[in-house]
Amino acid sequence: MKNQETETENILNLLENKKLKDVREIFSNLPEEDIAEILEELDNEYLAMAFRLIKKDIATEVFENLDPDKQLELLNFLSEERFSEIIEKMDIDERIELFEEAPAGVVNKLYSMLSSTQRKLTYRILGYPEDSIGRSINTKFLAIRKDATVKEALETVREKGRDLETVFYIYVLDSKRTLYGVISLKDLVIANDDDKIENITETNIVTANPYMDQEEVIDIFEKYDLIAIPVVDKEKKMLGIVTFDDLTDIIEEEKEEDFEVMAGITHTDETYMDASLWHLVKKRVIWLLIFLLIETLSGFVLQHYDDFLRQFIILSFFIPMLLNAGGTAGSQTATLIIRGIAIGEINSRDIFKIILKETVSAVLISIILSIVVIVRVLLIKTPGTDIVRIIAVVSLTLVFVVWFGSILAAISPLVVKKMGWDPAVMSGPLVTTAIDVIGLVIYFRIATWFL
Repeated sequence: MKNQETETENILNLLENKKLKDVREIFSNLPEEDIAEILEELDNEYLAMAFRLIKKDIATEVFENLDPDKQLELLNFLSEERFSEIIEKMDIDERIELFEEAPAGVVNKLYSMLSSTQRKLTYRILGYPEDSIGRSINTKFLAIRKDATVKEALETVREKGRDLETVFYIYVLDSKRTLYGVISLKDLVIANDDDKIENITETNIVTANPYMDQEEVIDIFEKYDLIAIPVVDKEKKMLGIVTFDDLTDIIEEEKEEDFEVMAGITHTDETYMDASLWHLVKKRVIWLLIFLLIETLSGFVLQHYDDFLRQFIILSFFIPMLLNAGGTAGSQTATLIIRGIAIGEINSRDIFKIILKETVSAVLISIILSIVVIVRVLLIKTPGTDIVRIIAVVSLTLVFVVWFGSILAAISPLVVKKMGWDPAVMSGPLVTTAIDVIGLVIYFRIATWFL
């Protein structure tokens, strides 16, 4: 990180002093990703100047590594001809990301810069649902005919492989571009030159259709340990491929969304530093209002049992402890269940096993925690109080609150998932808030029975 900052400062200093030849020399020895990182830190004044110093043969790769905001900024400084050349050469999935981020008026301008073929392709990809794998299709893949020989296939690899993202898998198509199968580069290299491709092709392969949800395809990648997966239409015609590298950003975004939802924050694409104060308020206030409204019910419960609480004031000393125990147990369970759902370990068929496991766990946890309850009750000296009954009330409440919190946190994500929503919605803050209300009801009902 420190070296990167030093490099950026050096580039900026050279640009300010108009030492463009030196900048060009530095760029010629840096990877595309590092050049993009440097450009990200430059103001508009020097951004276009620096970009023009990049070799033309790597300019598109550098451009693809920039954030969409920076890409759009360059649109204002580069000539239309130069910008058109860049977006024409971009991988389709990278271009789609740019089009998704651009304002409607800018999108029309970008469309006009594309050739007829690329325009139609971009239209088609953008026609797929937003969270579908179709939005991440890469149409640059290595394909060969099923009736070709190994020698012909190797010549195709040498001829076209240089410009492709991956050549680990070679896709075998028939004359109608229907996917016949796949052959690995290793199998191709060790085969005899005269062998027919169709005879060494693996035909039992995993495919995706463009309308599949991105998370579903991520699960397929992880299950079968794939590097890439072919995307086909209903007639099994090859549309493109999706590599695991293409999905890394999606995986990161899904994790970020789950983290924000679990923290009670509305997801947006803006970073913390870029977001306005009002935007940050809007992200958080909606969930806080929901929690506040739910917690209002706690006040009604306390108000309802006000006279009873005055009579047994000692009970109020244990309210924070009991609610915290139930809320924490619920948060722990919710985290485990949501993670299990995310990695495909848990589904709705496991609900009865989960209830049994959480019930036993809650009882064992409560027994251990009850030792603390007994010690605390004994340390509170309140004349005229039946210590044994107080211990019984608090300990029994602890069992029920921890059990209820665990069961609620375990079942809710599964129900929400079944309804097609994000299970992360039923996470820590929401579960904890619900337990606060129901925990008070349980506490006072048990107390009225015993006292």
